[in-house]
Amino acid sequence: MLRFKRSAEWYFISSMFRPFPYVASATTRMSRELEFMTYPWRKIKVPKIIDFDVKDKCVIREFVDGKPPETEEELISIGIALREIHDNRFVMGDTKFENFLINEGVYVIDAEEAIVSTEPALRGWDILVFFLFVSYKYIQDLKTFEKVLLGFLETYGASRDIATHIVSLRNVQLLSLFPPLHLTTVRKITSEL
Repeated sequence: MLRFKRSAEWYFISSMFRPFPYVASATTRMSRELEFMTYPWRKIKVPKIIDFDVKDKCVIREFVDGKPPETEEELISIGIALREIHDNRFVMGDTKFENFLINEGVYVIDAEEAIVSTEPALRGWDILVFFLFVSYKYIQDLKTFEKVLLGFLETYGASRDIATHIVSLRNVQLLSLFPPLHLTTVRKITSEL
């Protein structure tokens, strides 16, 4: 069972990171999760919703036996999943790789901040959030970090337009959280698209 409560974490994040319309409201986050999880996805998988209670703000969904993406190949495969999400007019906001599971494909297991939007800046934000978490996974392995980014952008099918939104000044607060050498790598790779 997934219970939604008013979250200090999302209150802090929503006030600090304004480029994405994060919300702290439990009701709104539950609504966003349900909209995403009940969409008829073709290339990604989501846990089936068994039941939900609006009053108690909880969702019961199937258990998915899988593991978070760990290998380079698994992390790169998230590019395909995120492209499917964006092609279906959703953006997630919270694309840390722990929100995905690998089990005969890619499952999205957390979409409480997902919204419907085709705004390229929000798609760039999704990619940048993913890159940030990958940068700390490979904090001492810049070569593998670069390999994952290149593979991710290739499987995603990133365009020059999306690349400009990834490193946009609009995202300066998030960009400032990157380790310096990893940020240089992000800028180099996106400038070459």
